[in-house]
Order: sequence, then C-alpha cells, then structure tokens
Amino acid sequence: SAPGYVERYDISSNLPKQRSDADWSQDFQTGMPIGIVVNSGLDPQSADDDTVYVSMRAMTGDDNETIGIWELTNITGFVAPEHIVQPTLYPGSGGGNINASADLTIDYAGNIILFENGNEELFMISPPHNADTYTVWTRSADTINILPVVSVRENVSLPKEFSVHQNYPNPFNPSTTIGFTLPVNGKVSVVVYDILGNEISRLFNGSVDAGYHAVVWNAVNNVGRAISSGMYFYRVSASLSDGRTYTSTNRMMLVK
Repeated sequence: SAPGYVERYDISSNLPKQRSDADWSQDFQTGMPIGIVVNSGLDPQSADDDTVYVSMRAMTGDDNETIGIWELTNITGFVAPEHIVQPTLYPGSGGGNINASADLTIDYAGNIILFENGNEELFMISPPHNADTYTVWTRSADTINILPVVSVRENVSLPKEFSVHQNYPNPFNPSTTIGFTLPVNGKVSVVVYDILGNEISRLFNGSVDAGYHAVVWNAVNNVGRAISSGMYFYRVSASLSDGRTYTSTNRMMLVK
C-alpha cells in the first residue's frame, strides 16, 4: 500500500536487519513499487555506478504523475529518483494504470522492459545508450502493433570505457549473448575460436556507434553447421575513432 518504499541495506554483517538499519529509504507517498531491477555499472566490485529502476503503480485512479518507471542513481550515496517513463505521455499507450502484477526487467544490453498487463502493453526503453522508447501495444494474442519512436529523456549517458561482458547464459545451449560497450564510435569484430585457436564463427565485423551492444551466437560455425559441446573463446576487438584499440578474450562453454 502507499506509501511504498525503496530502501538499501548492507547485508554483509550483523544480520538480521531492521528497517532502522537502512542506508537510505525513498518513499513514494502516492505510489506502490511493483517491480525493481538493478543495472550494474562497469565496476562489478562497486555499487557507485549501479542504477536501480523501479516500476510504480498509482494508488488513486486520477494519479497520472506517479505511474511509470523511476530511476535511482549512485545507490551507495543515493540520489533522489527521476521519473523517466510515464506511459500516459506516449502515443498509442492506454496508460493510466500499471497493474499490481506488472513487472520490470532489464536485458543483457541494458534495455529496460516494462510488462504492463493492466492495458496489455510492453514498453521497451533503452537508456542509457540512446533516448528512444519502443512501445508495443498488444490487445490480443495474435495482434501486435509497433508504434512510433518517442523520446524518453533529453540527457543521454554513454559508457565511459570500452568493456566486454561475460556471455549469458554460460554454460549455454543452444544460443548465448555477448555484450560490449563503446565510449565512442569505432570498428568492432566479434570472433569465436575453439581451444586450438581455430576460427569457428565470425559473428560481427563492422562499424558500431558509441553505446551498449550485443550479438547472439547460435552455436554454428561460419558455414552454418552446428558445432559440438566444449570450451570456446570469443574475442572482441575494437578500433575506436579516437585512435584507441582494445582486444578482450573470454571463455564460454557449450553443453548439449
């Protein structure tokens, strides 16, 4: 019930915790948090660059200011939340309601997905790598209308460094996703090798804009044939427009 709270606790010691032990507590006087997801930053050992996204349900029918998605940044020191998605503002959205069983998630490339089952809508929002929102409005199981792109926010945040994420899932069968980030535009290649160093599959080779990206490998080689179980390596090489070059190699396991 309202008010709903989003709180942060240090659970590394002195368990159990009480509400008075919270590092900070953010209350939403007219809203109920329904879904919550954390987008980890580039430093896996620190929460300083993590971001929390919260989907909010309004508690009164005439409250169109609370519903949507709220963003909390710098969750170690805490920064007041920003209302980044308000469904009623987007063309084609039924808006006005987020059901109690709606949920929020984030994909491997950092895109936020809001499952809003009150009006049977799916919002796919893509901060921080661009300011586009794609709204998919479903009214029945066999009808999907793709609506125009609209803006989420004016300030766009790009990654500060080149990085390559561990593939997910890992181990995998039959496909896995490899994510990487670029601080500026550049040319990127993503290549899979076997344990002997033989090239198995060249997943991508071309120009890429600054931002967050991901490629999918379906466990086939360069001629489209399925490969056997075992250990493989993927190498992401980048030549950036500012002259910097990077190469990162990680292991992954295919299990059939």
